[in-house]
Amino acid sequence: MSFIAKHISNHDERIVYIARLHWIYFIKGIFWFCFLTLAGALLNFSFWYGLALFSKHTGYPVLFPDSFAYKDYALFFLMTATGIMTFWIHVLKMIGSEIALTNSRIIYKTGVFFVTVEELELSEIKEERVHHGVLGALLGYGEIHLDSRFVGDISLPAVTNPYKLLKYLHKVKPTAVH
Repeated sequence: MSFIAKHISNHDERIVYIARLHWIYFIKGIFWFCFLTLAGALLNFSFWYGLALFSKHTGYPVLFPDSFAYKDYALFFLMTATGIMTFWIHVLKMIGSEIALTNSRIIYKTGVFFVTVEELELSEIKEERVHHGVLGALLGYGEIHLDSRFVGDISLPAVTNPYKLLKYLHKVKPTAVH
């Protein structure tokens, strides 16, 4: 059972639709891991190759003695660790986000350890916008911005099939329970 389903307190309220974040967050995490690991390898090679050339041409000794075993891989390990953390940030965002449309409000929960919940009454929603771009149109995801007049707006991250969520929103909105 989802976090949102457990925490609905009104007995007249029921969940109409649950939207999921798109798998593009997982792909973004893999991309950043690979990019940062490759950048770390290139930076590491460039640094040590440049330092060796500098030492050869100027006669100055290399900074570290040969007994310092991991000197050749320090930048690589640092960038790879950054890539791993970036990957897990994207995966935890995908796992820890829930979006539910009930018959009276839309609820957006984010976070695994530190949970934040945003709610917006359906009667307060004045406008909806979907931003998906070319890749989003091809892969079927989009970010939804819900505009309300007097309450704070909600921007939902890249959800799978955003127009299906809006279709259910438009079906439920006229009959919304207050």
